[in-house]
Amino acid sequence: MSRIRVGAYEHKYNIPWGDISSAAVALTLNIPVIVLDEDKHFDHIALVSNKLGRTLQAIHIIKDLRI
Repeated sequence: MSRIRVGAYEHKYNIPWGDISSAAVALTLNIPVIVLDEDKHFDHIALVSNKLGRTLQAIHIIKDLRI
C-alpha cells in the first residue's frame, strides 16, 4: 500500500487512503477491485501499479455492469 501511495505522490495524484487500501487488497489477493461509481482515482492507481510491475483490474459498476 505504501508503494502505491508514494507512486501517487510522485505523480502528484491526490488519491484517498480508502481507494489506495482497496486497491492494495485487490492486488495482494489478485482479484479485481470493484468501484461503485466512475471514480477516476482507480485509473491513477492502475497507472501507478503498472509502473510497479503489478496489474490492477478495476470493475466500474455503473460503466461495466449496466442493467
